[in-house]
Amino acid sequence: MLRSVLAVCLLLLMSLARAETAVPVRVATTTLQPLVEVVPVSGSVSTARVATLSAEVEGRVSGLPVEEGQRIEKGALLMTLDDELVQRDLDRDRAEVARLGSTLDDAQRRLSEASTLAERRSIAASEVRGLEAAVAQADAALAGARAGLQRREALARRHRLEAPFSGVISRRLTELGEWVEPGTGVLELITLQQLRADLQVPQRFYARAEPGS
Repeated sequence: MLRSVLAVCLLLLMSLARAETAVPVRVATTTLQPLVEVVPVSGSVSTARVATLSAEVEGRVSGLPVEEGQRIEKGALLMTLDDELVQRDLDRDRAEVARLGSTLDDAQRRLSEASTLAERRSIAASEVRGLEAAVAQADAALAGARAGLQRREALARRHRLEAPFSGVISRRLTELGEWVEPGTGVLELITLQQLRADLQVPQRFYARAEPGS
């Protein structure tokens, strides 16, 4: 009887041991995927379009709102030069254009009045011709002032440097407060549209290299 009890106890202990060491079974769904082998290589990446940008006029850098590595879009403002004196000249030129415009209006008014009197033979023809000459001179003076104003406005625009194309600022060659000259590089801009990668692949992989690898 004792042996039977011991045998039963031994069987129970063995069952408990198997239960503790049992590994749960998990079911997973398999999928077919291509086997990709990654080959570490070293090399360099270059771009087909690199531009060293410079200012068109000389001046002190008053604004530089871009940093190295920053992505920018075509037409974005990259740098401004101090244009206080140019703006003062613009104000003077605009005032001159306004003054000459008033002079021309007055000369045209007097000519119109004289022409009406000439039809009634109340004014000499020579006086009318003199007023016509005054109108022509005022018109020429106004045209010259407007041309000067347009030139000054173009000069003011050249105190702003804008991106000629979209890309990334790769180098910043100047800082705020520096004096720059025309033709001196201030920023380097590269495009990410056409990149070229030059990589050194181990010789044992030559036979397996193909377009698309």
